[in-house]
Amino acid sequence: MLENNIELPPFIIAELFKNSLVEVNEDNYVSSIKDVLIPLLINDQLTEVVVNEQIYLGNNLKQVSIVVSEADKKIINEKDLKFLTSILKACQLNKEDIAIFNQLKTPVTYSYLKENLQAKYLLVFGIEPTEIKLPFIIPHFQVQQYAGCTIIIAPPLSDMNNDNAEGKLLKTKLWMSLQRCFNLKQQSKK
Repeated sequence: MLENNIELPPFIIAELFKNSLVEVNEDNYVSSIKDVLIPLLINDQLTEVVVNEQIYLGNNLKQVSIVVSEADKKIINEKDLKFLTSILKACQLNKEDIAIFNQLKTPVTYSYLKENLQAKYLLVFGIEPTEIKLPFIIPHFQVQQYAGCTIIIAPPLSDMNNDNAEGKLLKTKLWMSLQRCFNLKQQSKK
């Protein structure tokens, strides 16, 4: 008769999954490269381990980390992704150059992004700097240098992705910040 509830000692689990376990610090922030969370019963407690899937969208070729806050999607909704793609194109970037994280689904910290993705640029939409463990506050749209990384904090993409006056004003402010951030020539936003 097969037993469905096989208990393995933690040291065996660690050895079996040494290259794919999730490391989470005491504040429940990801602290090492992860993939998909798979539930596993260890000592009668449901534990989650990670197996072979990226936690971000993109390939991070130019070390541009983008953090969003999206409750309904794994990473980002289509409307905001389309808007973000047009912003990236204006900055001479594409989805291959970046890594998009959803803070609500997989919380990350600034130190994680620097250490594991070597982030040179960090664009944060709809999240306060303290949520990614930055040691200071940055006003929206201010281009801030910190530890070899250029950082911009901005309102949620959905706020900017509107054709009303407020949306247009926010887009203009973002565009001006991105021009400074990526050293783009002053040109009118398309």
